[in-house]
Amino acid sequence: TLPSYQPTVLQVDYFFRGVEHAVRVVVSGQVLELEVEDRMTADQWRGEFDANFIEDLTHKTGNFKQFSIFCNMLESALTQSSESVTLDLLTYTDLESLRSRKLGGRPGSLAPRSAQLNSKRYLILIYSVEFDRWAQWLAEGPGQWAGWEEPPVPGGRDAFASPAGSVDSVVLLL
Repeated sequence: TLPSYQPTVLQVDYFFRGVEHAVRVVVSGQVLELEVEDRMTADQWRGEFDANFIEDLTHKTGNFKQFSIFCNMLESALTQSSESVTLDLLTYTDLESLRSRKLGGRPGSLAPRSAQLNSKRYLILIYSVEFDRWAQWLAEGPGQWAGWEEPPVPGGRDAFASPAGSVDSVVLLL
């Protein structure tokens, strides 16, 4: 498992929406480093998060996870060793499309966005069990960590909700 006294590294190739990405996770003590690289374009996103920050964010979702548990869930999603934990990688435009659909809008009604918003990626850790679904948003910007923000989806707590469950979400910017 990832959390340990010695730095632990996990590097895998992972397909997000049919596009291959290299994902590298390093856990060193109480710090999680995450890097994602698009194999086709070589675009990279990275961030560093300490245990208190991760635990505070999971607490805000209403589904608190200890740092070590969160790291284990991330590892399970990346290695695809559990069907109940998955990942998705979204752009700001993807999030706007979800918001538009949720509000009954048409896909063509999206307003143009700045290059800065379009360069960010939102890595979503999704935990699904029967009758419940939970998502942890990890937002990635090019090369720097920018802090915490609410997901740019009104009602983001249930933006991915299925009829039988609910989703809680927060955003970490890498």
